[in-house]
Amino acid sequence: MYGWILLCLHVNLDSRLQNHSIVQSSFSEPCQPLGGGFFSGFVPSTSPDSPSRTSFTLTVGDKNPKWVYCSQADHCKKGMVHAINAFVSCAAL
Repeated sequence: MYGWILLCLHVNLDSRLQNHSIVQSSFSEPCQPLGGGFFSGFVPSTSPDSPSRTSFTLTVGDKNPKWVYCSQADHCKKGMVHAINAFVSCAAL
């Protein structure tokens, strides 16, 4: 999953069915927390049909890439990662 986000857009996390989290990481170490980065804490939910009662909002304040992952159990290793403002084009990969 990847995306381009406009400056000052808010990104919200609403969990469904399990605990999830949003942790800032880096491209080179996608499943490791970035020193000084953000962490949502664990956002629990027991229903697949309705979001958790808590959510995490991230305000994107610049155009720099933001790499994030879920730190619950082995979610990151199973591919639960996300990038905001990752690349201008696929040629950057």
